[in-house]
Amino acid sequence: MLAEVVAEKIKKELSSFFGTVLASFILYGSYADGKESKYSDTDSLVVVKQRSGDWRARRDCEIALRKILYRSVGQVSPRIIGTDIISATLRNFNPLLLNILKRGIPLPADGTFATVKEEFQRMVECKINRQSRRNPVRARKKPAQKLS
Repeated sequence: MLAEVVAEKIKKELSSFFGTVLASFILYGSYADGKESKYSDTDSLVVVKQRSGDWRARRDCEIALRKILYRSVGQVSPRIIGTDIISATLRNFNPLLLNILKRGIPLPADGTFATVKEEFQRMVECKINRQSRRNPVRARKKPAQKLS
């Protein structure tokens, strides 16, 4: 499968680029859905074990990584996030992260992605419970009978 070959190449390049700071990377988008074509880019979320820094530093790192990966894999769109801000991103219900949680494939599976998924599930359950306490289900009245 094309996705497996691409994922292995990306994993090798990321390990070389980040070293021990790499926590995990998650493949998402068309490759994760199995709908890739020869024109597809490879969407990936790179999770690092360090502070994410400001957005400019992250962007510069993403650009450098994109150039390196282009030589060996082709068009790759990496997003970098630190383990320090994943929780904050989840609390804001970031749509990109929610999509990645739903459809993403973690490579390597070091437990970071599973932990984030569990935390998100707890957040959703907590929010549902909080809403149900605020708006208790009221007893429904019987529908009015039709007059014949």
